[in-house]
Amino acid sequence: VRLLLQNAQQLLRVLERKEALKRQTSFSLFFRPFPPSRGDALKTSYAGIQEMVEAGGQTEEAEAKCRELIATLTQGNEYYNTYDRLFLQVIILSAYLGGMLCMLLHVDSTYSGRESSTQNYAPSEEC
Repeated sequence: VRLLLQNAQQLLRVLERKEALKRQTSFSLFFRPFPPSRGDALKTSYAGIQEMVEAGGQTEEAEAKCRELIATLTQGNEYYNTYDRLFLQVIILSAYLGGMLCMLLHVDSTYSGRESSTQNYAPSEEC
């Protein structure tokens, strides 16, 4: 049980660090923390399990709660690992579509047979 508790402590520290990094690098208006980590719910849960382990006697219950906490912390780490995925996909897609649009406009202007108004511009001699 103590090893599970140490694993949970390590995962909690990693989750807190990832949340702090995402909070710094993301737009503050759009940042959404991992829902179970709002407030001090995960820290409180960890502290409760730690008290159960130190008191002894309730090892099975402490182990079950510790496994639940580890599962939640793992989900939180996955949440922050994929946090910016949608933003990056939108940037890549818009760059791709912008490049395609530029290429199509170039092909259209080069091979359409229409002459551009700037190509045949000759100053008039009336001036």
